[in-house]
Amino acid sequence: MALDFLKKKNKKKEEAAAPNAVAIAKSTVSKEKGKHVFAVQPSGVLIRLVMSSKAGRVRDQERYIFEVSPRANKIEIKKAFYTLYGVMPLSVATCTYKQKRVRFARREGTRKQWKKATISVDAKHPVTII
Repeated sequence: MALDFLKKKNKKKEEAAAPNAVAIAKSTVSKEKGKHVFAVQPSGVLIRLVMSSKAGRVRDQERYIFEVSPRANKIEIKKAFYTLYGVMPLSVATCTYKQKRVRFARREGTRKQWKKATISVDAKHPVTII
């Protein structure tokens, strides 16, 4: 009861923020073709396709493994994949590999930190990457 005045302020903030959110969402969908339009540079997000034995096995299940920018989040990865290949991914799973110390004879060094993304695509919409 004593905190009811806080709830009224929060409702006013939500009402004020709602029209802006709707306007942003409308601007991202093209009216002509109904396709999504994103302003993401995919070259900075998707670095390279990972070619390994596991990546080859999961490619049969319509999954693709990419090395991505360590700062990229799942939404940016999804948008970058869509802009490059024209297929909206079903899901994106990420895994960050930490920097490791290595040693070659007397020299010490570190491996680079990198991030891997597994992108799942619907089997109805095949993607030709290679």
